[in-house]
Amino acid sequence: MVLGLQILVLIGILRAVVATERPFVWAGVYTAFWLVLGLVFDGAVLPVLIAAAFTFGYMALYFWLLVRFIGRGAMFWLILIAGLLGPGIIRMTIS
Repeated sequence: MVLGLQILVLIGILRAVVATERPFVWAGVYTAFWLVLGLVFDGAVLPVLIAAAFTFGYMALYFWLLVRFIGRGAMFWLILIAGLLGPGIIRMTIS
């Protein structure tokens, strides 16, 4: 259930990033959402904080690349699809 909620939030934030072209603000929003969920459902503070720091860096880069390649066809879609795998990989590696 939490994974489904995170996917829905990520899709909404992706739409907002493309609409507003403010990648760092939305990376912060996504990281704050993930941080709250991690603290509520995991309980271990230090691993969640470390994962949040990596998640912010990854999402800021991901959203920045998306904004940079808006309207460039295949490259935009490649970044969009490849970037969706990143947050799950980060969480699995740190946990």
